[in-house]
Amino acid sequence: MSKVKIDFSKLDDGSIYLIPEGIYKVEIVSVELNGNTGNQYLLWKFRIIAGEYENRRLSLVTSLQQKNLWYLRRFLCVLGDDSKGEVELNLDSYTGKTLHVVCENHFHKGKWYNKVSDFFSY
Repeated sequence: MSKVKIDFSKLDDGSIYLIPEGIYKVEIVSVELNGNTGNQYLLWKFRIIAGEYENRRLSLVTSLQQKNLWYLRRFLCVLGDDSKGEVELNLDSYTGKTLHVVCENHFHKGKWYNKVSDFFSY
């Protein structure tokens, strides 16, 4: 019989559970360009910065497909970037910005996930 010794004592038990649905103040910790040609998207990673779930993580995907750019523009407006026309985004410039997000719990392919369903500034 094979055995393996594992130490879970330093694991934050909260990180393995869903964040309850609600509104959370978050800070952008990174923005990554992902996908392939014709199907690129930005992956926004957030850290909750207040309340019981402080330091827990959430994320949001914004598509770069033409038909979905309205959603990215709406998100950028919340961040104070009201760019119009053709622009070049400096993704690093969004790190550290804060906003509020609405977190919902969704069931997909047999598993529950946190999903950012909306966002706004106060």
